[in-house]
Amino acid sequence: MINRKSLMMEKIYIFFVCLFCFMSILSSTYIDDIINNYGKIFSIMQNVFVIIFSCLAIVNIKVTKKTLLIIYIFLLIICLILMKNNDKSFLVLIMMLFALPKNFNLSKLSKYIILTNFFSIALIIVLSKIGLITDRIFVQRDVIRHGFGFVSANAFSNLVTATIVLYIFHKKENITFTNIILCCILLFAVSEITNSRAAMLIGFISIFIIILLKRTIKKTNSIINKLIFVISKYIFLVLFAFTVIFTIYISTIPYNTMLSNLNELFTGRINQLIEFYNLYGIHLIGSPIVTIGIKNALASGQKWVGIDMAYLNYTLRYGMIFMIFLSFLYMKMCKKLKENNLVFESAYIIIICIMGLTENILLLPYYNFALFLIANNLKQKRQGEM
Repeated sequence: MINRKSLMMEKIYIFFVCLFCFMSILSSTYIDDIINNYGKIFSIMQNVFVIIFSCLAIVNIKVTKKTLLIIYIFLLIICLILMKNNDKSFLVLIMMLFALPKNFNLSKLSKYIILTNFFSIALIIVLSKIGLITDRIFVQRDVIRHGFGFVSANAFSNLVTATIVLYIFHKKENITFTNIILCCILLFAVSEITNSRAAMLIGFISIFIIILLKRTIKKTNSIINKLIFVISKYIFLVLFAFTVIFTIYISTIPYNTMLSNLNELFTGRINQLIEFYNLYGIHLIGSPIVTIGIKNALASGQKWVGIDMAYLNYTLRYGMIFMIFLSFLYMKMCKKLKENNLVFESAYIIIICIMGLTENILLLPYYNFALFLIANNLKQKRQGEM
């Protein structure tokens, strides 16, 4: 039985998580066209969010000694990282996850994040279509790509796809044929507008998996379910290790036709790996990396400088120790998912980790709900459901 105080803490937590997600999404748009200095406003609000989530974390701290030890180790790693990186969003995320209340209703949180994402997307599209903010049009390989108010076509399509994926796995076996058709139409429409093939592919793979799991969910010895549990447990570690090893390898060999073709296939991402690895290298604690966002690049006439692939981005920025520890947390969480037979959540982990191969999304709470699953795993014995 949840008391009134717990319900109030739950509502406060959901409100501030959704507010942070909403403001973060706006920061990846041209909202500056109508809100002057929005970047500075968001930067100030990040400090406010750190204070709020820190207070909530103190109020909600009720864990075992073993979990407390893991939290202390994680905080030590975070402190070392922050000594080298002045990354406010990262700090907000860490405090947000520590503030997650015990016995928290994750399903309710995922529902409100989905609603926040769809509301944000709809708001930005409307603002761009009525001309209040810029609808940036990009031309890539002679194909026109619309940003619909977002800083890039990819930013728009990735957010839509990640939200649809979360919606699909939130519905689980209760998803209807009508839900699936609507998701397919939306994915196809966004792909046509933005020419984002990878995003559409991820969306359709998710739909295929959810249809498959609806048929096998009641079969206790299903091979598909067992396979999903095994893959989900190790996928983050495997993709992280593969990215690091692959990057080191291609950075030490002469640039050849194979790499050129791979770079073409992944729209410049192979060159990003080589360039950033050669500039910053891989360290235990990471190092600050310099990027130039699309808005700043267009405003200043400079070239965009960044790295889309999450695993190398975080390895360079936050270091090997952080990534290895995060891999441990993913495995620990996925083990609990298996113990509680939460196959839909495990399948979601696989999808979102695969998205991280080409997109820088794995430490953004409005993209990656697995972050809350990890925090929940540290707070209680039974793993919460999406």
